[in-house]
Amino acid sequence: FVAAQIPWELDALRLSRRVAAPAVFLSARCDRIVPPIYQDRLFDAYAGPKKMLRWEGADHADRLNEVQAEALAALY
Repeated sequence: FVAAQIPWELDALRLSRRVAAPAVFLSARCDRIVPPIYQDRLFDAYAGPKKMLRWEGADHADRLNEVQAEALAALY
């Protein structure tokens, strides 16, 4: 597995429990590279203040359209 090759220093789930900075998560709900279940786990583990924009139908590298960009900006 690829995940087994990632050094512990780059373990996002483990590190997210220690981060206190505010964050906005953009979740591509049809992501084929980072499945939504893993995105949700990271969001849940994140220690700091957080908000999430769930983008239904989006894949990993899809670009935001104007409406989605406005929804993201409204989270700040």
